[in-house]
Amino acid sequence: TVRDDAEQRLAGLADRLAQITERMRSGGDVGGMLGPLEIDATTYERDLIVGNARRRDARDQVVRARELVADLEAREAALAHLAEQCVATVDPAPHYAIPDVEALGPVPNTPDALATYLEKLDRVGRAMSLAQEKYAAALDEHRQLVELLDAYAAKARALGLADQPDLVQSERRAREVLGRRPAPMAVCRQLVTTYQTWLTKETAS
Repeated sequence: TVRDDAEQRLAGLADRLAQITERMRSGGDVGGMLGPLEIDATTYERDLIVGNARRRDARDQVVRARELVADLEAREAALAHLAEQCVATVDPAPHYAIPDVEALGPVPNTPDALATYLEKLDRVGRAMSLAQEKYAAALDEHRQLVELLDAYAAKARALGLADQPDLVQSERRAREVLGRRPAPMAVCRQLVTTYQTWLTKETAS
């Protein structure tokens, strides 16, 4: 392991220092031995610093990955609910596979595996964002059609035209189809447009 390697290197440096010290006591020349020992000791210290920095970075990435997993799991549940609501409300509804965060497995703890895992989490997040956008847009269009019909009907009432038979029948039909579950969106668009057309005609009369 990394820890074992570091301990072995430290023990080797300590042995060399002990040998130099013993040689000095015996009156031997140690001038050629001190320089290399100092260089190796400096290298060892630098490697420890770099190793510690990498381990801290790895720990930070593990924490980040766990936070992302928790966030994506919450988004997964919300997206599943949104998709269910959309499919029940509009026809046709978008159909996007909802990524299974749990299928990615547990958060790894090695730098290379972490990097790959974080990339997978990023792809899952982007896939969820796309699906959420499409499902929300489909629901929003249905809501906007209802609001548009409400606005046209309010205009008809303001102009005293709301009781005109063609407008009454057109509004009733549009609301009935908009209220279906799921509502056929192509027909809904056409019926709201038809109401607008009748209103324009009555306004021009």
